[in-house]
Amino acid sequence: MQIASSLALSWMAIVGNPGDDAGAGKGHADPLVLRCGVYTSDRATEMYKTFTPLLEAASASLTQQLRRPVDVELVISRTYEAAQGQLAFGAVDIARFGPASYVVTKEQAPGISIIAVEEVGEKRNFNGILFVRSDSGIAQLAQLRGKTFAFGDKCSTIGRYLPQVALVESGMHANDLTHYAYLERHDKVVTAVLNGEYDAGAAKEATVAKYQNRQPGLRVLKILTNVTKPWLAREGLDAAVVEALRKFLLSYHDEKILTLLDDASGFQLGKDEDYDPIRKAMKAAQEFGD
Repeated sequence: MQIASSLALSWMAIVGNPGDDAGAGKGHADPLVLRCGVYTSDRATEMYKTFTPLLEAASASLTQQLRRPVDVELVISRTYEAAQGQLAFGAVDIARFGPASYVVTKEQAPGISIIAVEEVGEKRNFNGILFVRSDSGIAQLAQLRGKTFAFGDKCSTIGRYLPQVALVESGMHANDLTHYAYLERHDKVVTAVLNGEYDAGAAKEATVAKYQNRQPGLRVLKILTNVTKPWLAREGLDAAVVEALRKFLLSYHDEKILTLLDDASGFQLGKDEDYDPIRKAMKAAQEFGD
């Protein structure tokens, strides 16, 4: 597998030319380069470690299936918006997005399609956590009135939309908090709460689990149920390439590597309607009054 840039440059949004399609008319001896876009929901170094083994396996599988050399490059964008734009405008060929980013990008580019969706224990959902420090004395959402809150990225399902819905359902809105901010990454949110910079925050369960042994610890106020993440193909990507990618993902079962993907256990077929609950949550979150 080739990487789209040096690791140092991986912190920046990287835009390249779309990969040649399998049916683009070139000889099968020519390498097919596919660019896989992700955004930094965690540190770029962690993203690199997470996706490199899987994309190397994808390169090998597609090389065999398509009977030509295939390289799948990792493209790490600094922001959610940059990654969304790259897929919408065809600067990357495939992408792994969170549900809200898929919904937004689908509106921008209706021609993108779902290759497969991640599964967790054979289910199509995984958890986010709305949490406080264990020594905070806060035991329920209603006690967050007059407190501070750390959200993740403004485009994040777990980092923004689902916790805002939870706050609205508990009777709170933006003006009921003394302060709140968007810290972009899940790990930044967790460390900010642990360090006492914010009273509460929301992050994906896998990230929260990494910090559970740090003192003073974290208390769960609410579990946020989210739809698992889709792997997507840009509009116009050759059908043979899409099918080869789908076949690879659906047959991939390396537990050690899958666990890095928010504790995924494999992949399933998915459809656009699976993300209607997220569309509903994004609309409901508007009541928060950001």
